[in-house]
Amino acid sequence: MNRGTYQIKIKISQPVTIKIGKLGVYQFSPGIYIYTGRAGRGLAKRLLRHQRKNKPARWHIDYLTNHPHAIVTDVSIVNDDPEMECFVHQSMMANKNVVTPVKGFGSTDCTAGCPAHLVRVDR
Repeated sequence: MNRGTYQIKIKISQPVTIKIGKLGVYQFSPGIYIYTGRAGRGLAKRLLRHQRKNKPARWHIDYLTNHPHAIVTDVSIVNDDPEMECFVHQSMMANKNVVTPVKGFGSTDCTAGCPAHLVRVDR
């Protein structure tokens, strides 16, 4: 599978402040966060990249995963259709126990109206 929709689970172990590109500076509380993304090609390489530290920040998620107190704990391919990214994310948003910590995070090109593609899940 070279393309698809994926989710990354990230554990933040202590309060951190991170500058997220043009979105600005944000504080993240300790907890579990899930990012929903997509790759139209090169899915395996994209997922490996997201798990590395000290990479050039290309996407919003890179700013978060580069931080030493943000640990990727799980990566899952949800399906082989990158166009399902917003549907997958919105299905997760139906859960009342999720919070959008940074408006626009990972969703600047979203046409489905997602407030962000990152949520905190452990309230």
